[in-house]
Amino acid sequence: MFVDCFEYMKNTNRSFSASVLIFVSLAVAIHVNFAANYVSSEQILLNCGESLILNDTDTRSWTPDVKSKFLLSAKSLTSKATTQDPLVPKVPLMTARVSHFEFSYSFPVVTGHKFMRLYFYSNSYNGLNATNAVFSVSSGSFSLLKNFSPAQTTDALNYAYIFNEYLIAMDGETLTIKFTPSTNSLNAYVFVNGIEVMSMPDDIYKNDDGTLKLVGQDSFIYIDNTTAIENIYRINMGGNDISPSGDTGLFRSWYND
Repeated sequence: MFVDCFEYMKNTNRSFSASVLIFVSLAVAIHVNFAANYVSSEQILLNCGESLILNDTDTRSWTPDVKSKFLLSAKSLTSKATTQDPLVPKVPLMTARVSHFEFSYSFPVVTGHKFMRLYFYSNSYNGLNATNAVFSVSSGSFSLLKNFSPAQTTDALNYAYIFNEYLIAMDGETLTIKFTPSTNSLNAYVFVNGIEVMSMPDDIYKNDDGTLKLVGQDSFIYIDNTTAIENIYRINMGGNDISPSGDTGLFRSWYND
């Protein structure tokens, strides 16, 4: 049995950032393996700060963001990580897009639900102190991260690196991701190592009527185009770890219990 745990975000006003954690409970959905691997109709793998096309350990090809049509702002630099932890894969985590200013990426997509993964390896880039990387990330009217510190987060979780995964329903033709340095410090800056966007089956995490039941409750939430959820845990109950290449075509990481 496979279990996904998510934080739930509801956008109550399309012109403002979405409220995060409206529900304290975690929404859990049971995923059943497909008879055949799902083939995504859209798959964008952007290696931030890189100028060459490189393959990751799962043999997926990552597009460089140097001179990329996806990058909207020129007020940023590219940099290589000063050091490499043995647990950190080279692609897409050893290069980064870095800036003291706000910058954005814009991706053409079709209507439907998307997986979006943001990759962060806390390190010194362009001589900057890793602890000064504090920033927010938004996509359209959804606030995905607020005053986020990769250094503090990886230290607290004892992770070598992290990636944040979101499920967002798109009803337009453009997925925009905006990175904004914190206004609480003059030294604050933004960095991102990799961005992944891919289409997904519309019914993978909800019933046919668009509802999803909360754990321990009789109530349901409705997953529509004003809703986004963030993955917190993904567990293979009674089984082993599953690498992204071992998943059913969605390249998700599953941990044993």
